[in-house]
Amino acid sequence: MRSIINPHDFLILAVDDIPTNLKVLRGILEPIGYELTFAINGLQTLERVERIKPDLILLDLMMPDIDGLQVCERLYQNPLYQDIPIIFLTASQEQHHLVRAFELGAVDYIIKPFQKFELLARIKTHLELKQYRDRLKRQVTQERLMKEITSNILSYSDLQDILDYTVKGIRDLLEADRVAICRSLQPEATVIIAESIREGFPSRLGEILINGQWLKENNALSIHTADHCLQLIEDVNKSTLTPLQSDYFAHWKVKSEAVLPLSHLDKLWGLMIVDYCQYPHHWREEELNPLIQLTQQTAIAIHQSELYQELQQANQELEKLVNLDSLTQIANRRQFDQSISKEWQRLKRKNLPISLILCDVDHFKKYNDHYGHQAGDSCLRQIAQAIAGVVKRSSDLVARYGGEEFVVLLPATGMEGAVHIAEQVQQAVSALKIPHAYGVAEWITVSMGISCQIPAIDTTFEQLITQSDKALYQAKANGRNQFSAIV
Repeated sequence: MRSIINPHDFLILAVDDIPTNLKVLRGILEPIGYELTFAINGLQTLERVERIKPDLILLDLMMPDIDGLQVCERLYQNPLYQDIPIIFLTASQEQHHLVRAFELGAVDYIIKPFQKFELLARIKTHLELKQYRDRLKRQVTQERLMKEITSNILSYSDLQDILDYTVKGIRDLLEADRVAICRSLQPEATVIIAESIREGFPSRLGEILINGQWLKENNALSIHTADHCLQLIEDVNKSTLTPLQSDYFAHWKVKSEAVLPLSHLDKLWGLMIVDYCQYPHHWREEELNPLIQLTQQTAIAIHQSELYQELQQANQELEKLVNLDSLTQIANRRQFDQSISKEWQRLKRKNLPISLILCDVDHFKKYNDHYGHQAGDSCLRQIAQAIAGVVKRSSDLVARYGGEEFVVLLPATGMEGAVHIAEQVQQAVSALKIPHAYGVAEWITVSMGISCQIPAIDTTFEQLITQSDKALYQAKANGRNQFSAIV
């Protein structure tokens, strides 16, 4: 079915170096409803097209400075103007002129003096064709962008990535001036957390919108409500708004706006806001349908992201439990084994040292037998926290190695640094002043073995552990409550 055009929707540029001819065109076209603008030479025509980009050009063929053929050639060399139909108005019936005009991109010609009804019919035909081509082009572009946007927002797991890509994709799709997503802070406010904006317009990112009574006075301003219906404003100047609402739109330079709910499974998460700030915008069904679909897909992606984040958090908690010693609340042997293997390979590539301190509570069995297992558990917890308090770097690790043994892993640390840590550990444990009737001293003490290596191709981290164990044995043999080191 052929489309029916509305003349009021189209701007026509009429070009002729004879003012009388322009007056004739005005007398024919303006009463029909077409919006007209004029140029009297070729250079002025090029300037007008660049500034206003008309929907159709009525172009005189013969002009004094740059003729119509040259104007047509320049316009069709620019991809921005190749979709503007050009109808030549000419008194010349020279065949080569007309052939050349079509070669350069003209769509039609009319011989002067022209008939009114012929002119109107040809203008109407070419505007309908342009309208059809534009609609088809928009449809193809929208379908491509829709697939691209949908695919990407559903593939992202990070919530902010989803929101940032969505607002940019929708603004590109609709050629809007501002697209924003706000999250409900029910029941009192919403906050804009993602935005894509055309250069030159104010940003609303981070704006907190407080729900007030004035927002409920007119449904035209619905961006702060929990209404699940699509709300459209085509022209704020023609809408019934309160003075406060009008000031609000004026402040953000909004001429037209669409607001859609971001909801999934009947739960409102937030709102999608699309603003046109340069001119009022007539919302077409072919752009509202993909906007609604993308908003729905975004709501699904947000829901999936939140589920993913909850799963990630649960996995992290589980991983923490798996790698945590339940008694002392420091890393367990499993975490130590993973960490030393990883750090050994990393430092091998960087040719850096790694140090290990193996700690053993002196005469702990006697302590347990004398004070009881509950006191023994409390003693181990206090010692674990004292050792952990000495280590400051995030790359270092304090773990329970087994029974009353603890280990301190010090990546990128030489023997001098490891000895310094061992001295601090000894002081921290002594400062606990946990009484030990059968210990080396009056208080609980620890013995430590220190080793240090630079990982090499022909060495393993097991050798580092073995050296620390030998050094620990030496410290015990020397009387305990001390440390011994092996390089």
